[in-house]
Amino acid sequence: MNRVVTAVVVVVLGLISFGCSDPESDPSNQSAPEPSSKATDEAAPRSVIRPDPLPELASSDESLVVPATANIFAAGRNSIQLMAAAPGGGGAGTLPPGWRIRPGSKRVVTFPTVTGRVNFWTGTAKWNGPAGDAIHDTDVESYQGISGLVNHRNGSFLVGVFLTKESPLNPAPPRLNYTKPAKSDVIAPEIGQVFFIGDGTEYRYTVPPAATRLFLGFVDGRLWQGNPGWYDNNSGKLKSSIAVTKG
Repeated sequence: MNRVVTAVVVVVLGLISFGCSDPESDPSNQSAPEPSSKATDEAAPRSVIRPDPLPELASSDESLVVPATANIFAAGRNSIQLMAAAPGGGGAGTLPPGWRIRPGSKRVVTFPTVTGRVNFWTGTAKWNGPAGDAIHDTDVESYQGISGLVNHRNGSFLVGVFLTKESPLNPAPPRLNYTKPAKSDVIAPEIGQVFFIGDGTEYRYTVPPAATRLFLGFVDGRLWQGNPGWYDNNSGKLKSSIAVTKG
């Protein structure tokens, strides 16, 4: 009996000694190979910095394509907020294009060339250029920090709005009225105050010191009246250039 116990002990000690004699030879004791830096980079989550989608205004050669569906009341908002930027019904259209501009003082913006044609009632209304149709009565209300605009002798014209880096907030500035010719060719819009551009030949615009963004689009509503909306039946597009100079 003692011989059997002794033999078992010897065998067990031998196995333990064999397993520990060369730790690297035992796969269970080996560490997993280090992944390559490429594999690590691909597997590890990355913090994505999303750049401002607006191009920075770098020279007077910059230009933008502005579809007739560009909803000026959606300036500074995202695609989800766009859906609400048509309280008058008829569709919210598309987000308006724009530029990033460097903050500063004594800046003047002009629009040297604006070309193209738009239609605000596809299949019914006539096509017109950027200056408007000179027919319809525009009297559209403000929306969520962006002012409406009044022009009782014109409709379907190109407009713009300056914003800071923040989203527009209530209250909106007063609506500008372009029914009568302005006393000066220099317009000084406030942040969030929509202004008439047309074909770019009538006015120059002083930039609010805090402005860092400029958007272009259109003022629209049911029969150009009331709350903003009715962008989804618009068609066509304009192309506008811009120049910024010291005032």
